[in-house]
Amino acid sequence: MDFTELVQKRHSTRDFTAKAISQTQLDQIIKDALTTPSWVNSQPWRVYVATGKTLELIREKHRELVEKGVSGQPEYPVLSRNKWDQRSQTNMAAWTTEFKQRFKPGEVDFYQSQVELFNAQAIIYITLPKGSSLWSIHDIGAFTQTLVLSATYQGIDSITAYELVKFPASVKAIMEIPTNETLAIGVALGYSSTDPLNSFSPNKLALEQVVTYKD
Repeated sequence: MDFTELVQKRHSTRDFTAKAISQTQLDQIIKDALTTPSWVNSQPWRVYVATGKTLELIREKHRELVEKGVSGQPEYPVLSRNKWDQRSQTNMAAWTTEFKQRFKPGEVDFYQSQVELFNAQAIIYITLPKGSSLWSIHDIGAFTQTLVLSATYQGIDSITAYELVKFPASVKAIMEIPTNETLAIGVALGYSSTDPLNSFSPNKLALEQVVTYKD
């Protein structure tokens, strides 16, 4: 596939099968991501991969915390929707509307897919040293995009989600992530199931809605 096809094929997958991802594939995905440029070649990312029994332990702990009603405590704070700029609020509201229009009540279980961490067969956690420059936030965003595109090229589906880093303390304890690192984001990987949830892909902004050209 060419690059445009690759980019358009990649979308957020919210339920994976139990098919495992090989170590060779995971290595290649991360190797590709390591080609990402960074501020003054700082390469600030740290990468931790959970699979097998370790991932099941993380999933079990996540499920336990959700069922107890524990609030999310991500290391990068979230922002209430009403505090975003107006265009972003409009886009988020449109996502909700599209989702409700796409599925009948009870047709899919969005909540449960998150509780189970999408049944991911591997989760790649990306951290930054605490006190990093804000430029490093850009760098790991680029790193993550390269990572998920590499996965897509190999036929592996993905989702980057808040849910994966909702409870950083338990993840960091299980993964033995040092306290001087910030758990920034997680990427869930696997092979798409037939769950209708995976057919949902929200509309994106058009070119003319985003770009300003001045010649």
